[in-house]
Amino acid sequence: DTAELKELLSEAKSKGDGIVKSIKSKDFDEEEIIASLEDLETLKMEFENKMSELTGEEEERPWERGPKQFEPFNDLSKLKEFIPQKPQAPEQTQPAELETQPVQ
Repeated sequence: DTAELKELLSEAKSKGDGIVKSIKSKDFDEEEIIASLEDLETLKMEFENKMSELTGEEEERPWERGPKQFEPFNDLSKLKEFIPQKPQAPEQTQPAELETQPVQ
């Protein structure tokens, strides 16, 4: 029976729309927004719990997967794509007249 899920989803959408409307008005109480966000989080948790109950599946948490869930990152050449590089200064050369000539 998905009626409860639909009701929770509708309530969450309504609560979210109310939060957005309050913030856009720019005349809002921060404590009220925080309380509304906490209510929205509670609705989200209720939705997830009901979904798990109906499907018989629970969301697997990262810490429940064990230590082998991530692959080690060994290829540092790909890392250069994400790190900004400083432009290299051109090599400085002295003008020909300033170059030292061997003493004879």
